[in-house]
Amino acid sequence: MKKIGEGKTKAVFQDETGKRYFLRFKDDITAFNMEKHEQLQGKGALNCDITWMIYEHLKKNGIDTSYIARTDEITIEVSDVKMIPVEVVVRNRAYGSFLKRFDLVSGAKLDFPLVEFFYKDDERNDPQLTRELFELMDLATPEEIEELKRSAKKINGILLALFESCGISLVDFKIEFGKDPSGKLLLADEIDPDSCRLWGQDGEMLDKERFRKGMGKIVESYKDIQGRLKGVL
Repeated sequence: MKKIGEGKTKAVFQDETGKRYFLRFKDDITAFNMEKHEQLQGKGALNCDITWMIYEHLKKNGIDTSYIARTDEITIEVSDVKMIPVEVVVRNRAYGSFLKRFDLVSGAKLDFPLVEFFYKDDERNDPQLTRELFELMDLATPEEIEELKRSAKKINGILLALFESCGISLVDFKIEFGKDPSGKLLLADEIDPDSCRLWGQDGEMLDKERFRKGMGKIVESYKDIQGRLKGVL
């Protein structure tokens, strides 16, 4: 297979026919726009397994995704999509960068899930997008913006229930979307402890925040999430 793209923690491959695409997870973990970067043995396989379980669950609940099938322990097959360079963030609790902008108690539940959009640009620290900027930069039509928001809220509802069933609080998460050749919006990329903030019932952080804060036991925490999901799916 030919590598056609690579990010911080994943690479995209195309087969010899040029018609099949694969997302391969790496053992890399990064934070603060690559200022902090390590490799953790087995992390790629854990994130692939968690993403696979979550995407299977989302598809069963009516979410259109680019996911097709898992092909090995670190690889999933995906459909051909043109990614929209936007991070869609859904917040259920006040935490992280949200606290830098608003004076709220850390970890406080929000009155309703908040959906925010950020332009993918590491050099500019992923600036936040307003509806007007969305349209000005020709990233999506007004109808597509509304569809992204509706999809994000629906996904949030499904994930909240899923994680609650295994004793985990979904604090916030980041997702991305792409368009297939017909222009249909599809959920794409990953959903795992790298892209979600997940807390145990005792408030213990089980996600990449452990790496950001130098808390250790990152792989162990990811295995904990994997085991809990397998117990309910």
